[in-house]
Amino acid sequence: MDKKLIGKKIFSQVFLTDPTVVIKNCKTYLPKSNKILEIGVGKSIFSNFLLDFYEDYLGYEIDLELKKYHFLKGKVIYEDFLKSTGSLNFSALVSNLPFKKSMQFLFCCLKKWPKIKRMLVILQKDLVKTFINPKEKNYYFISYFYDIKILEQIPAKAYNPIPNTETVLVLLDKRRDYCQKVLDFLKKLKIKKMLKIEPFKTLRLPELDKKQLQQLFSTIKRRS
Repeated sequence: MDKKLIGKKIFSQVFLTDPTVVIKNCKTYLPKSNKILEIGVGKSIFSNFLLDFYEDYLGYEIDLELKKYHFLKGKVIYEDFLKSTGSLNFSALVSNLPFKKSMQFLFCCLKKWPKIKRMLVILQKDLVKTFINPKEKNYYFISYFYDIKILEQIPAKAYNPIPNTETVLVLLDKRRDYCQKVLDFLKKLKIKKMLKIEPFKTLRLPELDKKQLQQLFSTIKRRS
């Protein structure tokens, strides 16, 4: 095995070597007019396609040793995406997300990149199932803010080395904007109550003012 292909544990790296599934679904679900943000450029396995196919492209990569694989000339920012300032005008995101930090990345996008409405990401299959049928509050938050659709499984042979977990390509469409005030309140509720409360299934979240929040919470308490 080529030792250069082995991902670093510190960055939770698992390298995709066959981009076929990702590229096919990009063409299906992300029109050419999209401005694409890629987290984890890696070895540019589908970065060059994204750069050529879409109106605008920007990549993030934390591992400076991978810079030698990039021929994107100014289109890659070499820093930790989780520490980025965000707010740039990108409408969609594509990524083979680091397994250990998937939820952190999703919330980072939600908070810092509000214009990103659609994401095409590779995630662990078991984790996605937990998002869809949550049993803990931390997982419920993902399905609260995003509509989740599993598109297809990524073949194990598409990786080198082969990961010890099954992975799937997932389409995430943002259904609600981020609101820290409501999120803080959600954290105080028990998961069984949260799943039964109708306002949390239908409410579109703006940045609510104090009076609106009081009205919302009053309604929630009566229904729970």
